[in-house]
Amino acid sequence: MKGSNQISSDNLTFYRVVAMTMVVLYHCTCYYAHPTWPFGEGPYNPVLKIITTLMGGIHMPVFVFISGYLYWMLKRKGHYDDLVLFYKNKILRLLVPYFVMGG
Repeated sequence: MKGSNQISSDNLTFYRVVAMTMVVLYHCTCYYAHPTWPFGEGPYNPVLKIITTLMGGIHMPVFVFISGYLYWMLKRKGHYDDLVLFYKNKILRLLVPYFVMGG
């Protein structure tokens, strides 16, 4: 039986999806929200400026907090005892898609 202070995995998955969506939306709307975007002049949209401003301070902290919580839960269960396997899995899950999509 779960303790009352534990978050169910379904809720945690939902929060993680919301946080990832916020990160993607933030990065997609930055071009339209900042007329002086570092990569060139973009079309300014005041509605997207408001959305970007609201998400700007919370999208990454929420995502990092949830990811840290998941890491801590799995570490307590013994999932990250082997550091070589941990880094191998992270490279496969993060860097390979990064280079495939970036290429």
